[in-house]
Amino acid sequence: MTIMLSSMSSGRASIGLDMIRILQSGRSETLDACMFFVTQFGGALFFVLMAGGVLYTVGKKQAYLFCLSYLLGLACIGGLKAGIHRQRPFEVGALSIGDKTTGYSMPSGHAYSSAMVFVSSCKLQGDALVGGSVLWKKRAVVQKTSVVLGGVVCLLVALSRMYLGQHYLTDVLAGLVLGALLAVALPKLLALLGDKEENLAYVLVPLAVLVSMVVGVLCLQPVTSAVYKQYLQIVKICGACAGFFVGYLFEKKWIGHPAPGTARKALARLVLGGGVALVLFVVLGFLPNQPLFGFVRYFCVVFWGMCGAFWVFAKCKL
Repeated sequence: MTIMLSSMSSGRASIGLDMIRILQSGRSETLDACMFFVTQFGGALFFVLMAGGVLYTVGKKQAYLFCLSYLLGLACIGGLKAGIHRQRPFEVGALSIGDKTTGYSMPSGHAYSSAMVFVSSCKLQGDALVGGSVLWKKRAVVQKTSVVLGGVVCLLVALSRMYLGQHYLTDVLAGLVLGALLAVALPKLLALLGDKEENLAYVLVPLAVLVSMVVGVLCLQPVTSAVYKQYLQIVKICGACAGFFVGYLFEKKWIGHPAPGTARKALARLVLGGGVALVLFVVLGFLPNQPLFGFVRYFCVVFWGMCGAFWVFAKCKL
């Protein structure tokens, strides 16, 4: 039985590699550039931009649920990757176009992210359509167009991950399915918290700090450069999570600034909040590349976005 399962697994991997090689057979500099561009729609930066747009133009609670669903989904993806332990295509014979992604292959984080953002965005647009305003027809057209474009982008992101040699077909399919399912299921579970969603901070912030301390200790041990980068990435994620939960808790309890009433105010929030966050990210980037400073950097940037920016908005009447 073991021999049979091993044979089936190696057979699927062989088919997956053949598909990647077929995709890469038409490789060109132009196609490489296009695929590098497309794959960014499944990256962290695109999610941050979308989250910022929701936070400063739609509403804080919607952004909170959007971000929390995404982060919990990432934790699920990380657990599956560690449990399945699947090597990436470039580690078993495929060509890696561009930088080699660290970590395991199954499921694809980029495919998950693109599907999560796409489905969550559609749900947010659907909520905005409830009520049948005079702009219903125009908004409905925009929603239908964005659904088509979003679906195409998700498929292109999945294709780019295969073309670049970072994932198999089954990896990206699993990522797309998980992203769509979690985008629907997690907000429903979080809705059970009612109007006390900020209380998650009392549990998740100490957990993020604890994980960062453990990983920080591990970084003191002799490890390879690749492993150190993975440890550092975990600490940065924990710092961002801590800043997110603490910032949301503080803002809701002591600031409570309402959503923007006009498009002009929403645009001003985007420019001011996003601009300061970018400056903070760049300036704090000069800190030493060590776990403690990585935690502080990401905590400060996200805390500004979730709390500090709204304090400034309140003072400036935005």
